[in-house]
Amino acid sequence: MSMSIDSSLSALTAFSTVQAVAANNVANSQTPGFQPSSVTLEDTATGGVQAAAINQSAASGGQAPGAGPVYNAQGQLPAGQSAAPSGTDLAREFTGMIANQAVFSANTAAITTAGRMTGALLDMSV
Repeated sequence: MSMSIDSSLSALTAFSTVQAVAANNVANSQTPGFQPSSVTLEDTATGGVQAAAINQSAASGGQAPGAGPVYNAQGQLPAGQSAAPSGTDLAREFTGMIANQAVFSANTAAITTAGRMTGALLDMSV
């Protein structure tokens, strides 16, 4: 039973990272030159999952750091310059966040069930 709780906890931790990266992508979606990130997940030896790496997209519409437009003192672009849009796909980010919600619900239900089973077992032994 402890192994199922450990597996669920590792999934909650890993998908917390996925959710945080998605939230960062959404929050910066209107930032010119922003390059969205993604999370690579991997299995653990104990049967769980972990966030192996956070990868920044190189193929997005964003620009390399320092290569962006130069703003004037009022925070505006000089005439004739335009800012490159962010490479964030909001539909993909929000769809992923909805899927993450299902992962959280399933894993918290598994932890709750394991706790109830442990409680029932302890009640029987008394």
